[in-house]
Amino acid sequence: MNTYDFTGKTAVVTGGAQGIGLAVAQRLLASGARVASWDRNTDQNKAALAAHDVADRACAVTCDVSDWDQVTRAVQSTQAAFGGIDIVVNSAGIAGPNATVQDYDNADWSKIIAINLTGTYHVNKAVIAGMRARIRSHSQHRLNCRQRRQPQCQRLFCLKGRDHRLYQIVGQRTCRAGHCRQLCHPGGGTHPNL
Repeated sequence: MNTYDFTGKTAVVTGGAQGIGLAVAQRLLASGARVASWDRNTDQNKAALAAHDVADRACAVTCDVSDWDQVTRAVQSTQAAFGGIDIVVNSAGIAGPNATVQDYDNADWSKIIAINLTGTYHVNKAVIAGMRARIRSHSQHRLNCRQRRQPQCQRLFCLKGRDHRLYQIVGQRTCRAGHCRQLCHPGGGTHPNL
């Protein structure tokens, strides 16, 4: 396993209460980072972080990334707890119900778009200015997405492909002038709040 030293860095992990987001949050904590886990499920988010003896380096922030106001409040909470944000892991994502396009409920589709696509946009928009101001000595813009071969994940990864293009544009436009480090991992599976 690769080891990294993120001591002194602050990471935001969306969807950090479970699944890939939780695993990434745990790995970042093990690598010395301060981690703000943003998740809609307050109790599960707090419990996931409480399982680790890193109370001074971890905070659970209740945030639905599809809601712009909640994202801006989450940025403020994270900055109040740890200062500026250095790393972003966009892991919040849902696959939604498994149905054909003709049978798919429009409200379910809108929810997928709101969390998986608009949520990624909200988080990036909210943190990029601060990241550009903070990190000017090196440039890293990373995207690490894994596709799964599960039928219900077609919609998730179709949208995460759009995330990939969004990240390319963000990287080209922001890391040129201000240097930032971002990570993107898609959520997988069904969130219990659906």
